[in-house]
Amino acid sequence: MNSTIIVRYKLLAERQKFDEWRERMDANSQLADGFLDKTDLPLNPKQPYHSVVLRFDNKANAQKWLCSATRKKLLQELERIAIERREILHEHDNFWFDISSKKTIKKWKQVVVSIIAVYPLTQVIPILVQLILTHLGISSTFVAGVLIGTIISICMVYFAMPLILKLFKGWLEID
Repeated sequence: MNSTIIVRYKLLAERQKFDEWRERMDANSQLADGFLDKTDLPLNPKQPYHSVVLRFDNKANAQKWLCSATRKKLLQELERIAIERREILHEHDNFWFDISSKKTIKKWKQVVVSIIAVYPLTQVIPILVQLILTHLGISSTFVAGVLIGTIISICMVYFAMPLILKLFKGWLEID
């Protein structure tokens, strides 16, 4: 199970000083056990924030890097360059099914619950989108596909899965 560390910094000093520090931090993080890759998120010129995503092969190695003496020493240097450091450790397998249980939820149960959530959406949303697009005189299958995928994804994340997980929480934690 891969783990991701998302770090955000608010820059205080010149960008050049931060970039020099970041090069040292990047070089050291790449030497950490289980390091997979790093992605710098684009800087918004209107805001002084820099964000980076580090991926590790598992949570233990990500935690090991977060608590390492090398990293702590580098972060002490950072205090003169940036503030408001925020770090989030995310495990990829826990997107929908992290129900604060120490037990692992069986994959087949995750599939059943996902089908219960997604099936009604895949039946209703395409019909509604086609009705609306026909009414607007739009006949593009590409536009329909993008709208259907977007609406189903939004409904899954914000409505269907939270509701389904509440309803099936007890069943998912059995075993």
